[in-house]
Amino acid sequence: MNIPIHTISLGCPKNLVDSEWLLGGLPGKAQPVERPEDAAVVLINTCGFIRPAVEESVREILDAAAAVAGLSPKPLLVVAGCLVSRYGAELAADMPEVDLWLSTRELAQWPQRIAQALSCDPAPAPARQFSSPPSYAYLKVSEGCRHSCRFCTIPSIRGKLSSRPLPELVEESQNILATGRSEIILVAQDLTAYGQDLADGKDLRALLEALLPLSGLKRLRLLYLYPAGLSPELLDFLKDAGPPFVPYFDIPLQHAHPDILRSMGRPFAKDPRRVIDLVRSRFPEAAIRTSLIVGYPGEGREHFKYLLDFVRQTR
Repeated sequence: MNIPIHTISLGCPKNLVDSEWLLGGLPGKAQPVERPEDAAVVLINTCGFIRPAVEESVREILDAAAAVAGLSPKPLLVVAGCLVSRYGAELAADMPEVDLWLSTRELAQWPQRIAQALSCDPAPAPARQFSSPPSYAYLKVSEGCRHSCRFCTIPSIRGKLSSRPLPELVEESQNILATGRSEIILVAQDLTAYGQDLADGKDLRALLEALLPLSGLKRLRLLYLYPAGLSPELLDFLKDAGPPFVPYFDIPLQHAHPDILRSMGRPFAKDPRRVIDLVRSRFPEAAIRTSLIVGYPGEGREHFKYLLDFVRQTR
């Protein structure tokens, strides 16, 4: 049985992975369609992290609801993801046209919830249905976050750090490579924290040691790496490992001034220049990407100038 489904996945790559697993867990085979009017299920996997993302998610929900209004039979309109976890009760009251709301707190039950709404049984053995280009796929290694940054809502939306078992990740990586994809991009809220909640003591290095030798893997990238977790030991390991590791470092610094970092609840990131220097001492040609917040409460001209100088000096 094919299920025509129109999917909109907003926000980060972790959301995309959630959508792909949901599609693979539906009864029958999910058949992507371009227009919501042609679907039996319209799925919007939302982002609720910052205001523009919230506004985009709400706009997509309203547009989809308008597109299928008056159709008979009407497609099942499903809204999932971070927006639901953050504003679910308010949204349900304001948008009665949505048939099903799915929170990130019940990720494992998403296929079952949709199957129940369709009066079907979920797939007995879910198989991830990829929607990324055929050259790569994301591998989500953990859920949630162990940090308490004051500007961030992720722990309240996604919960505490929950790492996936290493053998499970190796198996999924092998399945990705079996599709002909040759690049795997590891994603988590903080990759360097992987395994810190696991009883077997496996960490990011152990995971990389298991993944890098896999047959068919040509490129392995890491998103996202918290500054405090980028130790000299980890960087030395990555340097010695060589290909297929790609020296692309996505390090969310957020600011450079110690006062602002302390105010943000990120004392562990108090010396961002040292982190950049550590990376470049091992990988002189590394690509380094970061995110920075300006206008944070308490930031004055001297803090902003400090940040500008930091960017100029480290580019």
